[in-house]
Amino acid sequence: MTELPSMPETLPTVVANEISLMSSREFWLSIVILCFGLVVILCQMFLLKSAKEKDGGNPDIATGIRLSVVSMIVVGALVFVASGYSQNQIGPAMGLFGTVAGYLIGQQSVRRE
Repeated sequence: MTELPSMPETLPTVVANEISLMSSREFWLSIVILCFGLVVILCQMFLLKSAKEKDGGNPDIATGIRLSVVSMIVVGALVFVASGYSQNQIGPAMGLFGTVAGYLIGQQSVRRE
């Protein structure tokens, strides 16, 4: 029979600082931007709720969704930029964000005609 190779006595350890996806500054800037986005979305929800109570009816749901989605797109774009991604990595995401925002805004102008 052949002998199995013995395991080394100490296994290599991975230091957390070696596998850093973002610097500390980029991380905290991204967290601040996400918190700002959360505050903006909460303020929009509050304003839509107060508009519903003030008007006595239902506000246009599509308008509320449109406002929230456009805000999320802006916050997402800011997070990508703050996270330190390169221009080649951000480009396709910005194109997708622009397409969605253009669709939502264009959909609003079609309804008004």
